[in-house]
Amino acid sequence: MTVKTETAAPERSRGTTQPAPRSMPTHRKRVLTGIAVYAIGRLPMDRRFQRTVILAAIALAAAKRILQQDATQSFKRLSAWTERNYRREREHLRAAEHQAAAEVHGAAARRPHRQ
Repeated sequence: MTVKTETAAPERSRGTTQPAPRSMPTHRKRVLTGIAVYAIGRLPMDRRFQRTVILAAIALAAAKRILQQDATQSFKRLSAWTERNYRREREHLRAAEHQAAAEVHGAAARRPHRQ
């Protein structure tokens, strides 16, 4: 008579596939994803959340408008400064040209004519 005794570790035959045990990180990710989906589904119905979103949208719109106005004013100031510098440089150039022409004309007038 033979008695079968149970071994501590069951033998696995080659070629059989058993499902892999569920890993904790994958299971945890699924649970957290489910909680996040539930929360995202519930948040739009919460009054405090709605108030926060509306206030954030108004604040962003106001900040955008302020930044655009500031950029426009800065551009206008830069444009005016560039125009003033351009006019000033043009006047200096004309004055230098007139002075050079006068010097050339004066030098030509002072030269004795050879005959």
